Amino acid sequence: MYISANGRSRVENVITGQLKDNLRREYSGYTSLLKYWRDISAHGISSNISDNEAFTALALLLRFAQFGADNWDEIVAA
Repeated sequence: MYISANGRSRVENVITGQLKDNLRREYSGYTSLLKYWRDISAHGISSNISDNEAFTALALLLRFAQFGADNWDEIVAA
């Protein structure tokens, strides 16, 4: 599904389609950085990020993992 046309959106809709609006918005906020990295890497563009940007990105990924753990039951039930 992911590699098909509009695959990323389709997968996101499977994951978030039945979630409450607040959880869907929070999920979208966490995945915005991942979408950016995916788009950049898919087009072969090299990226020079600073230490501060890398630290912020890692902190966001950690918080995304915590979001998933904190809301797991609602996410898998949707």
